[in-house]
Amino acid sequence: MTQVKWLVEPEIFEDDAKPLLETLKKMGVEHQIWPFGHMYQDFKNKFSDDCAVFYGSFQFANVVKRQTTWIPGVYCNLPKFDCLYYYPKLEKYLLNWNYAMMPLGVVGSPTKSHQLKYFSLLDSVFIRPSSGGKSFTGKIIELVNLDKELRQFALRADPETLVVIANPQRIMREWRTVVAENKVITASQYKYGIQMIRSKDVSTEVIQYTQEVLDNVKYKPDPIWTLDICETDDGRLHVLEVGSFSCAGLYACDPEIIVETVNRIALAEYLDYQAPI
Repeated sequence: MTQVKWLVEPEIFEDDAKPLLETLKKMGVEHQIWPFGHMYQDFKNKFSDDCAVFYGSFQFANVVKRQTTWIPGVYCNLPKFDCLYYYPKLEKYLLNWNYAMMPLGVVGSPTKSHQLKYFSLLDSVFIRPSSGGKSFTGKIIELVNLDKELRQFALRADPETLVVIANPQRIMREWRTVVAENKVITASQYKYGIQMIRSKDVSTEVIQYTQEVLDNVKYKPDPIWTLDICETDDGRLHVLEVGSFSCAGLYACDPEIIVETVNRIALAEYLDYQAPI
């Protein structure tokens, strides 16, 4: 009987991967650990062509996609996690609903300065890559430091990289929800103000809001994915961003629910692929 296998690259998630690995072991799920940065040449010999799920870095995820025929392999349909793709679908719920997009290389040009002023609050703006792969981390920057910050961004992104420009927002709390089959299956708070935390104590209000979003938008990037929710200083909830499952930290999300759900969905996908036409 076919069993789902996991390939896990845990280091990039720090302590978040430990509960997942312990759960895989406890549930008797075959899995292999691959050290971050380890040469990728031999990983295909671990499972051959089989029903396998990858969990780790974007870099390794791309290698798995290119070099295997695993089903499902990687739950990271990266083009659908691009702001350019999902912002129009989730616009009414977005924290950054008032935004513009432009190539990184023209952000600091004189012809665009009036647009930055439009989005500035107290002479600062929020900038992030449109790509779900995040060549650099989004941040609020002061316009007086714009040239310096753009030089730092340019070390990690090309001038053609599309970026999002938006009003700065004051975020009080942030949660990660894991979505499967258009339902929230587990969630975790991961930030309070600027403090990183890991708490599975998530209010009903957050879960209900997330489900409202799922029920009212036509956006299903993968069979399983992550949806981040935030609360601003006025007490309102918003969609912060979306992300893949295979390359996202899980914080205090319930690992047993995740493994059970991923294995069920992955096996069904594999058997459907193997079924005769």
